Amino acid sequence: MMLDRRSAVYSRRAFLRWSGSAALLSLVPSALLGRSANLDTVCLIHTTDLHGNILPTSTYGGVPNVGGLARCATRIKQWKAQNPHHMLLDMGDLYQGTDVGFRTKGQVMIRCLNHLGYDAWVPGNHEFDWGVEAFESALKASDMPVICANSRWDGQRVWNEREVGKTPLQPWILKEVNGYKVAFVGLTTPGIPNWFLPEKLGEFRATDPVGALRMTLRQVEAAKPDAIILGTHMGLRPGMTSDDTANRLFAIAEAFPQIDAILGGHTHRDQPNQRVGRIPYTQANYFGIHVGRLDLVFDRDSRKLIHVQPMTSYMDGSVKLDPEVLSLTHDEVKASQAHLAESVGRLADRLSVETAPNRPSGIERLIGTAVVQGLNRRGIEVDACYHGLIYQDSPIEPGEKTIEDCWSILPFENFVVTAQFSRAQLIAIMQEAYNHRSLRSLIGFPKLEIRGQRGNRRFVSVKDKDGREWPDDRPIRVAINSYDAASGGGRYTVLREVLEESASQRKMHPLLVRSVMIDWIREQSPVRERDLL
Repeated sequence: MMLDRRSAVYSRRAFLRWSGSAALLSLVPSALLGRSANLDTVCLIHTTDLHGNILPTSTYGGVPNVGGLARCATRIKQWKAQNPHHMLLDMGDLYQGTDVGFRTKGQVMIRCLNHLGYDAWVPGNHEFDWGVEAFESALKASDMPVICANSRWDGQRVWNEREVGKTPLQPWILKEVNGYKVAFVGLTTPGIPNWFLPEKLGEFRATDPVGALRMTLRQVEAAKPDAIILGTHMGLRPGMTSDDTANRLFAIAEAFPQIDAILGGHTHRDQPNQRVGRIPYTQANYFGIHVGRLDLVFDRDSRKLIHVQPMTSYMDGSVKLDPEVLSLTHDEVKASQAHLAESVGRLADRLSVETAPNRPSGIERLIGTAVVQGLNRRGIEVDACYHGLIYQDSPIEPGEKTIEDCWSILPFENFVVTAQFSRAQLIAIMQEAYNHRSLRSLIGFPKLEIRGQRGNRRFVSVKDKDGREWPDDRPIRVAINSYDAASGGGRYTVLREVLEESASQRKMHPLLVRSVMIDWIREQSPVRERDLL
């Protein structure tokens, strides 16, 4: 009987042997359970978008006590014990997102991956949130290779065989597992330039993944692997049928049907078993809320890959925390918890979350006031702050506030960028933000006049604090966070273009927006709404 690479028949007993779990039985096509076959399985275990979470955390919807690498480690070890023929991989956004990750510049997460014996990891966009220096340190500390075919480093193309040895990254690895050669190719999101200014990226560049993959797969196929697995910090969203600037999986699947499976990330979804075109695709959610497993089933006689079986496993309270990971990270986690519990001051009034053009929410006013006044106290003169809400969907109640509360307001390490604009430029920048329905507010002395209703609403002029037209000869000095300054993921191209002009005098300061806000609250406490700009 001829065996197709993605279909075969084998016995129920054989399947249970290679899967290690009767729960997987329901995932396999019934046609594959009818007849016996000599089978070997290579188990690929994968995580993604851990974002520095070692201990359990919550979902975006508020479900508590889920995820965390310490919990994933328990399942990883179980799966490794069930099948000694395995690989362990991570798809990026590894260390940014928690105080313990930030305080150790990601080293605590790298240490965990080293301890658990990861075979490789793929960089995500948030690996660069603290600048390229932190990423370089993570590369040096990693016992395993870091895989990113679609990148340049110091002008060297990672996918070029003559240049790859001059970069700290690799385009792919080949691992022999139980006699089968598994090629693992890594790609990061090409959207990175839309999230970071060049000052943060240094000499790193993310390039078009399709072109880089074409070059890399020539090398891969020359090695005659038994399976080709693509690991990407790119992903799918519900209802997604075509690519966007950050996720190019549809173009990849169409151009490279020889890929046997894709391990995804970036879009923070639990997608245990999907397809991109005809290629199996799987993604293991975010924060370690799920851990993924991809079983490659080979026919022992023909040495052919005959089936690919993906799944994910939910990391809820039924999964114990791994004691080795807890011990390995104990000191850093304890120090982080103590730091987050520190008081920063008292909020005297409730701050609202409702926002509209020219009517920023109380939370936006808190951020903007802290930035404007905090910078001015440091001798950095600005008139206003351009900012918006991040994940905040409920008001902030009065009372004592901690550093952890400030993290909930500003969960990302965005640096302060200052620039100066003309009246016309500021109007165009604010109009762009309004048109994208991802509202950004201007907090400070310049006030924008708006005319029209709803879809016809237009920003028409800029007033000073006395209600007069802003003078032509006076530039408007504005503070922006570094994410928005880089175009906010491609949404704010007008802002990015204006900032690229030399007249803007753009400067990125070694100051985190969150740190500026914390310092200001401490100095200002108690914070009253009437004192906010």
